[in-house]
Amino acid sequence: MKYLFAALMTCLSCSSTIPKENKPVVSFGLVADIQYCDCDPVHDRHYRSVLTKLNLAIKQFKQSNVSFVIDLGDVIDHDIQSFDRALHVYNSFERKVYHTLGNHDFEVSVKQKSQVPSRLAMDKRYYDFAVQNWRFIVLDGTDLSFFAGHKDSMNLYATDSMFTQTVKNQRPNAIKWNGGIGSRQFQWLQKKLEEARKYKEKVLVFCHYPVYPEDKHNLWNDRELVSLLEGFPHVVAWFNGHKHEGSYAQKKQVHYVNLQGMVETSDRESFAVVDVYNDKLVINGFGREPSRVLPLN
Repeated sequence: MKYLFAALMTCLSCSSTIPKENKPVVSFGLVADIQYCDCDPVHDRHYRSVLTKLNLAIKQFKQSNVSFVIDLGDVIDHDIQSFDRALHVYNSFERKVYHTLGNHDFEVSVKQKSQVPSRLAMDKRYYDFAVQNWRFIVLDGTDLSFFAGHKDSMNLYATDSMFTQTVKNQRPNAIKWNGGIGSRQFQWLQKKLEEARKYKEKVLVFCHYPVYPEDKHNLWNDRELVSLLEGFPHVVAWFNGHKHEGSYAQKKQVHYVNLQGMVETSDRESFAVVDVYNDKLVINGFGREPSRVLPLN
């Protein structure tokens, strides 16, 4: 552990960051796929040491004076008790941490699945908030899923129907640990995008799952979501986790940023500080996460 801490401090200090220009509208931290559990490594996933890496991320967020942190899902790998230690580290930030529901967050007993949102202090499974002229929208990619413990018959029917159609269309994301955005949440998202346009707000969207480019990790209704976002020129970016190796793509005006999973590797962290400007997003990556400058069209 002593070696790990020293190695992480070296990575943290030599991370490829981008110098700040002027003062951003807001700065926030991003973390994906902590996936903590008190268990031995499997392949390149190091579950115990991730808490050391998360502590270093929180330290950097404090030094960067970010206003809040957004967790992109999979706080745990499995076992509801794993939330206690992981959230203890998150809570040391002492500012707001916004959580996003991931598939591994529901790797608990059937009776405990309904407790997951409250464990994460989530009043709603999907929600939004505004900072000056920016709207932040956090989606629930487990809305339609086989693992999140939904009991409503309409939800179960919609889940089965969407998944069956994805299989029929021979899509690479026709996998049961993925999920979909249900019709009610889809309509809510459209309404929020319309509101943001009315109030002249730029929009950032956050979800555990990717939607672009096509990939086996994507939401089942990824194409419909991409089409919706493209219809609103004030939508700037979609941030997600789930695909641990990370990725980046742009389609029309929307940047799609998949953060790398923090649980991967024994001694290199992965997180980012995002500086939001009115003409660009500056992503300062740490450890394995690359830095990027994303211009606004």
